[in-house]
Amino acid sequence: MNTAVKQMRVRSVFSGVDPKESLPSVGLTVYRTNGTEYKHVDVKTDKNGWLNIYNLPLGSDYYVVQDSMEGFKTTYANDENGSHAEDTERVYENGTITNHKIAKTGDNRPVELWVAVMMASLVAMTIIVFDKKRVKSN
Repeated sequence: MNTAVKQMRVRSVFSGVDPKESLPSVGLTVYRTNGTEYKHVDVKTDKNGWLNIYNLPLGSDYYVVQDSMEGFKTTYANDENGSHAEDTERVYENGTITNHKIAKTGDNRPVELWVAVMMASLVAMTIIVFDKKRVKSN
């Protein structure tokens, strides 16, 4: 039985987060490079901004995909000089996961409501304009 293991590190960046805010744990799914899922882990960013994944068996390379996080948009960047530089859907060893905080507007009403209000305003403005033209022509 092969008990040799390795670790994988990826950088974790939180953009737009107040420095006083504590960073959440991050859920990662670890895949072998052939696309098979290896395991799911919940990890905390260390003080230097790294996520460390331990006990990965030797003999395979790995990549990770982060679970979606409410209130954040996630992007991936891999080593610019590496063989995975163009891959933006996942991150490999020493790549960077950036979580961009989405600003809250404080308005949780559905967009459809605002579209309906805009359409009603457009109809009202059209009626006013045509009514003025009708009055002027008389």
